[in-house]
Amino acid sequence: MKRKSILLFLLSAVTCFFSTAQNADSVANRIIIGYFNKQEVLNVLPEAVQFEAEYAKIKAEYEEQFNALTEEYDKKVQNFLEKRDNVSNAMRLALQTEITELESRINLYKKRYQNDLSKRRSNFYTPIESRIDEAISQVCSERNIAIVFDKSTPVYVSSQCEDITPYVKIKLGL
Repeated sequence: MKRKSILLFLLSAVTCFFSTAQNADSVANRIIIGYFNKQEVLNVLPEAVQFEAEYAKIKAEYEEQFNALTEEYDKKVQNFLEKRDNVSNAMRLALQTEITELESRINLYKKRYQNDLSKRRSNFYTPIESRIDEAISQVCSERNIAIVFDKSTPVYVSSQCEDITPYVKIKLGL
């Protein structure tokens, strides 16, 4: 009787052990980690490509104007340095005031154009990123993926992870 009890106990323990091991394996198999390359998606998204071209043009125009103001500032400073010893105090103060005002204008211009460029980029990419997030969500649901990383982040990506970039592109119609 004692032998039967011990044998039954051992059999139950082994069965329980293997059952637990199988459950652990099935849990591990259900957690799938994916990654995608956001920049790759943005590089082929037609509206993003068009926006980047327009953005570069606007930025170049701003920088051209900024460079013109900076050049004007440099000339005024050079002019002041050449004349400062040969002009009256009133004229020297007028030249200094002119330089200071131009410096303020340049700083204000730079701040405004950087804010404008930042707003343009944000206004454009916010809805695009929402579309990408929705596509990622759909792909994750379809492929049972629990976690997704952007490939550009410094995270190690093993061969066990799944690249979902092609599926996200398909969802976005690319």
